[in-house]
Amino acid sequence: MKKIFYLMIAFFIGSVSYAQTWVNDAVTLFKNNGAVVLTINMRNFGAVDLDGNGIIQPSKGEIAGNFLNSIARLDEIKNLGINTIHILPINPVGVRRAYGTAGNLFAITDLTTINPDFKSLESSNIVEIQAKTFIDECHKRNIRVLVEVPAYASYDLYLKKPGLFLKDNSRNSIMPYSQKDLRILDVGTNSNLNTSVYNMYEKYLDLLFSLGVDGVVVQDPFVKPVKFWSKLITHVKTQSPEFVFIAEMLPSQRQKASKYAYFVRLSRLLRNGFDGFYGDFRSVSDWKKSSDLFSHVRKNNKYMGNVDNKKSVIGSFASYNDISPILI
Repeated sequence: MKKIFYLMIAFFIGSVSYAQTWVNDAVTLFKNNGAVVLTINMRNFGAVDLDGNGIIQPSKGEIAGNFLNSIARLDEIKNLGINTIHILPINPVGVRRAYGTAGNLFAITDLTTINPDFKSLESSNIVEIQAKTFIDECHKRNIRVLVEVPAYASYDLYLKKPGLFLKDNSRNSIMPYSQKDLRILDVGTNSNLNTSVYNMYEKYLDLLFSLGVDGVVVQDPFVKPVKFWSKLITHVKTQSPEFVFIAEMLPSQRQKASKYAYFVRLSRLLRNGFDGFYGDFRSVSDWKKSSDLFSHVRKNNKYMGNVDNKKSVIGSFASYNDISPILI
């Protein structure tokens, strides 16, 4: 049985060297305990925040993060032993009903394109070419690139294309978990997929594949039926069997995004194409001794053994709470 967990930037280094043509090995890397993953937000990864107040002010000479200025940090993360980066969503985002001024990274206005805010003004190349340049530079350093795929879309997109979205009994759009800036897409059912929504996802995966991305992390995959994912995964893996699909979902997940939303268990997703999932280590702040950690790891391993011992689990120690005493 595979026994895997990672400490934010985790353990074990892969062994594939960069050549003129990069060969994706992401599935093999994950299944052989070789992935060392760091999650980054393209907005701030390469940003220049001179006064450190968390706000980018161009009038003061500050620069937001983008694909090109992020390249300067790749040697730094390589030297830390990281061989895989997980980039949070890179799509354009809406701002209506958002909690901040920049907009929620997961409140997308267009799934099929890349956020133009991530284009460096120091180059005339379009944002897609700049994204490919960043990915190529990652590959030169033996770093794989995963991109997160959002589950929902913005209120802004709903206003433009209400036909793409799920409705309640009163024909109103539906917020996942009462998040005001997000709306749930209407994906249909196993017997009747909504082709308009499916085609958006397929088009986006084709774009990521063309840029050289090595795989995806899928936010809340449980809101879409198994047939949706098996069809999409087959479409991509026919072109590249090593393109990895990671479900951002917990084995204990039972709560629907809404009572109107579709729901599928993680075990079914793993049996129908997903290569692994992000484990739940968010309770890390409650652990007082090492046995608490090991007990949690054992539970993840037992679950994976029951589902498929050829799959992988990433134990993310990112926490919404204070860091555990055992890590300090």
